[in-house]
Amino acid sequence: MATEPHDEHALDLRALPPPLPMLRAMDVARALAPGASAVVLTPMWPLPLFASLEEQGLRWDARHLPCGGARVQIRRPDGAD
Repeated sequence: MATEPHDEHALDLRALPPPLPMLRAMDVARALAPGASAVVLTPMWPLPLFASLEEQGLRWDARHLPCGGARVQIRRPDGAD
């Protein structure tokens, strides 16, 4: 599956079987340094991921992709947030 041009550095999890997209996205999120962010592409709208990110004190912004799935930007606050 092709990513959008501005997402060339996104981690594309859309071809993975469940529950791997969720597990990989959480691995990426846990590894973020304060103030850092990452983008993941998921095969569906990831409501469970959003809840898990919030439980970890992480921020997220998501949008539906035209080809299906979602583009999720995950950010770890830097303390000044």
